[in-house]
Amino acid sequence: AGVERLREPFDVAAALAQTQVLVHRDYHSRNLMVCAPGRPGILDFQDAVRGAITYDLVSLYKDCYLRWPRAQVLDWVEQYRHSAIEAGVLPAATGADEFRRDFDLMGVQRHLKVLGIFARLWWRDGKSGYLHDLPRVLEYVLEVLPLYPELAPLRALFAERVVPAFAAAQARALQALGVRLLRCRADPRREPAGEVQLVADVDHHLAGQVGLPRSLEGRGGCDPRGRI
Repeated sequence: AGVERLREPFDVAAALAQTQVLVHRDYHSRNLMVCAPGRPGILDFQDAVRGAITYDLVSLYKDCYLRWPRAQVLDWVEQYRHSAIEAGVLPAATGADEFRRDFDLMGVQRHLKVLGIFARLWWRDGKSGYLHDLPRVLEYVLEVLPLYPELAPLRALFAERVVPAFAAAQARALQALGVRLLRCRADPRREPAGEVQLVADVDHHLAGQVGLPRSLEGRGGCDPRGRI
């Protein structure tokens, strides 16, 4: 019963009830290029599908790699709602509260998926470049959980299990990465360019930060989880 309560806000029928449009699925800053005004270059579109209208909106306005204040995001969402109604994409009866709720719940669903993918990229694949983005994505989820009563079971789960374990998990990952860099430093054949600054970055983050500089991604020949 507890699992079912967690699933309820993310019922497939709720997503299908939204207006269905072409969805890029990764419509964020790293996949957009500055081109002619009003016509951005769009990358990584091979996984596009038909889906809920709020999905790409979440990808763009709650970007996993940069962040704007929630008030600004909600203002953009409201502007989009008006534009979509005027263009005939959204039904005219779509209210601001309804659309904002759809946006927020879709955001929680997307960011839960992203948290799992970013964690997997480190623990299974040894890719460290997304570690410093995890706190931002987690904050997106924590920001929305108190706003909707139907998210109360998920909020309790995060308060009891996820948040207390998160900082420790990040620290373990950063410590393993620091060990890896020190081992690379001891072997001139594996010494990455700028290794003094890289080790200094790790020392800084181990001292209390939960993020990680992107400059650490893919450096050196050692296993990034600290294994030999």
